[in-house]
Amino acid sequence: MELTAFEKVYCLSPSDTVFLYNAATVSTESKNYNCALKLYQELKDLGYDGDEILFIATNRDIGQEESFADKKQRDLALKSGAHRKPREKRYPSKRTDIIKNIVFIYVKQGKVNEALKAFEEAKKLYPKDASIILAKANVYLLLDNKEKFKQLMQETTQLEPKNSDIQYNIGVINMQQGNI
Repeated sequence: MELTAFEKVYCLSPSDTVFLYNAATVSTESKNYNCALKLYQELKDLGYDGDEILFIATNRDIGQEESFADKKQRDLALKSGAHRKPREKRYPSKRTDIIKNIVFIYVKQGKVNEALKAFEEAKKLYPKDASIILAKANVYLLLDNKEKFKQLMQETTQLEPKNSDIQYNIGVINMQQGNI
């Protein structure tokens, strides 16, 4: 198996796990599921989170926003007068995306038991993460197990009672089952 460019860069700088994440994403998009699964598992084992803060300021000379490696560098550019309008942009955690992609690959490969086992592991790690329970519910919907889907959706409403999409999906399933 040939390494992707992201994997090669990751091999050169193993502490920069964003390249490993990008390699996993590219492998998934190119339907190289065995490689993607290996990379996502490695990310999960490393505890990769992927949340980050981007430090941004506008360059006074060209009027365009530029990003900085860290807050200290950005603040130095502000202090020198070369930049203005500082701001920060937060990228959320990718941990649930990693788990969902592992499950997606297992489902694509017809390994439903492994997919459900991955969800159980994820639920132990992140018991209050509604997106994990929603993804698991969707696997049961794909398996045409509407009762389990509905049960998991109702569990999710306990975590996100104001999420109208969840309520809507429960209503649709109840209607399909003749419960309305």
